[in-house]
Amino acid sequence: MRKYFCIVGCFILLTFQNNYVFGLKQTHIQSPEEYVTSESPAVFLAGSAAFPWRECFKKNISPEEAVLLDPLNEDLTQNDPVRRIQWEADHINHADILLVWLPESDKTNHYTYSLTSLFETGRFVQMKEKPLLVGIAPGYIRRDELFTQLKVLRPEVVVVDSLEALEDQLRTFSLSYVH
Repeated sequence: MRKYFCIVGCFILLTFQNNYVFGLKQTHIQSPEEYVTSESPAVFLAGSAAFPWRECFKKNISPEEAVLLDPLNEDLTQNDPVRRIQWEADHINHADILLVWLPESDKTNHYTYSLTSLFETGRFVQMKEKPLLVGIAPGYIRRDELFTQLKVLRPEVVVVDSLEALEDQLRTFSLSYVH
């Protein structure tokens, strides 16, 4: 019985290292899973946790287009925030492309201001060696200021205003991306 578990465990470990699970290529890696490498570009998904926009990306982006690195994990956020933040730091460094989505703000819900995402965006602006894709909804509370900062600090970044446009931008970029 032990040999069986060892063989199964080794199979999962070996296939996971290549972003395959049971022979199927993974589209996304969610914390605390580890990402190693892929033929497709790895895209770190930063942005609001106020609503499940990442699920749209997981459904609409194929494994050939990108492997999505998703830091959102409620269990880690509540029970082990240090581990989650370390995972984010490691996977931001592993990512080939950095992507940020900031949705409309609701003045009655401060979580929609995405303060952590603003902090991450500031970090991403300084990481000029990595492509940065940014979507900011027209109703986001600091949209104009962010737009101006990006125009000055990362003039190559084209800010889009919808999730659909951000998906299209990712598809276009990933097709031309070479590791």
